[in-house]
Amino acid sequence: MKSKIPTIIACLVAILFMFILCGYQLRISETVIATTLGKPKLVDQPGLHWKFPWPIQKITRYDNRKQLLKLNLRETVTNDNTNLIVELFCTWNIHEPLLFFNSVGNFFEAESILKSLIASERESVFRRHSMLDIVKLGKADETLSNIENELLAGVNQKSQSIYGIKIDFIGIAQINLHESNTQSIFDKMIQEQEKLAAEIQSEGTKNAKIIRDNANNQKAQKLAKAEAQAKRIRGDALIKAAEQYDKFNEDLEFAVFLRKLDALEETMKTKTTIILDPDTPPYDLLKYGQKK
Repeated sequence: MKSKIPTIIACLVAILFMFILCGYQLRISETVIATTLGKPKLVDQPGLHWKFPWPIQKITRYDNRKQLLKLNLRETVTNDNTNLIVELFCTWNIHEPLLFFNSVGNFFEAESILKSLIASERESVFRRHSMLDIVKLGKADETLSNIENELLAGVNQKSQSIYGIKIDFIGIAQINLHESNTQSIFDKMIQEQEKLAAEIQSEGTKNAKIIRDNANNQKAQKLAKAEAQAKRIRGDALIKAAEQYDKFNEDLEFAVFLRKLDALEETMKTKTTIILDPDTPPYDLLKYGQKK
């Protein structure tokens, strides 16, 4: 048995050596391109896999997780010829491993290509926007978001179709101004805000005039309607009064008597002392019984 121990150990070492040469473990966060005699093949199922030893087959591993790329500060120009110093960043991952393997090869080259693509797209995108839109109060966030979306769309179109790289997000880390341009930018911002304030004031004056005109029109319509209704009421009252006059004419003395009673009731509602000639109407009714 002692003489067989070295043989057993040698066999175990040989098996381990063969496993290292012919086997490999693929993690869930990885993708492998197995190149057999120059022909690449995608392997993307996690677990234990077997391969031919080098130089028959070569294994190239790629990380599938999202990668962060920061770009250095670069000067760019807006459409109103303002120089800006812009810093960008992006997150990306390998979208088509075979295309990435054939056109790029490794992550170092991928970052170099992305920097070039983003730098080129940055110049064209910022040329479509003005400095005032970028720093304008209430509009800056919207403009910066639009710039980021335009950068993403432009770079992704090239990176996916040519290099198999998908960019998930391109963001603006910071935007700086040259010291010589700062005061002129502030002056333009002040002028823009003053112009905006004048437009708002003009719009407010216009709306106030419209509101006043509408109110006057409604007032005139309501007054005309009320006047027409009052005329109808007066007309109806005159008609009814005429009917009563006809009845009063049947017994004029009795009608006068009733009106005098109404007058007495109206003038004597409160405690009042009045000194008058007893023949003054309607107080002459107080001596009506004596006359009778």
